[in-house]
Amino acid sequence: MTAHFEVRDWLIGYTDHPVAGPFNARWESGGLHLIRGENGSGKSTLGRTIAGLLPPCGGRIVSRSPGPTRFVPQDFGAAALASLRTDQVVASGGWEGGRESGGGSEEVRSALDDVGLLEFATTRFGRLSGGQARRALIARSIVASPTFLVLDEPTAGLDRASIDQVAERIEALAADRERLIWVVTHQSDWLRGPLRSITAIADGVVELEPVGSPTT
Repeated sequence: MTAHFEVRDWLIGYTDHPVAGPFNARWESGGLHLIRGENGSGKSTLGRTIAGLLPPCGGRIVSRSPGPTRFVPQDFGAAALASLRTDQVVASGGWEGGRESGGGSEEVRSALDDVGLLEFATTRFGRLSGGQARRALIARSIVASPTFLVLDEPTAGLDRASIDQVAERIEALAADRERLIWVVTHQSDWLRGPLRSITAIADGVVELEPVGSPTT
């Protein structure tokens, strides 16, 4: 079953300060959805609004598939996590609203395996490379099997080899037809696809460009 998220007349921003929109959009699973724009354009604001971390300034959600949402920020507070084991960091993603929603040992091992970090399960998070840390955070975000996943600048500050590793794992996750993934980035040359859509933001205007179709 494909996942979907549809909005109408959406206006994004901060309470009395809209930054982009209104616009209509429908996103469906079966590939990555790219959100791009210059710094300050509102692309991260859109990502946070999709994730439910910010309310829209106007408009409404027409319909969405059931299931949880996870957001992986660009600044993930690595210092605060440094002393934890990698599997402990990943397990923390299974807690939401004070209750466990996944994150048991089997779920953690599966999530670590999905991002190629199973052998680093007991390694201190602070000892991981930049690319490994990013992948661990992706594992933390998927341990509760979210329907919707928003990744904000997931390759920021990484070297080429680490970017390729992160890109490979993100693209593999996007092949799951029951999971809908957005990637917020100002540089998209590292994405190899398949892309379902590009949401471009410039000068307060949001344009959605479908570029592919679900894989079969």
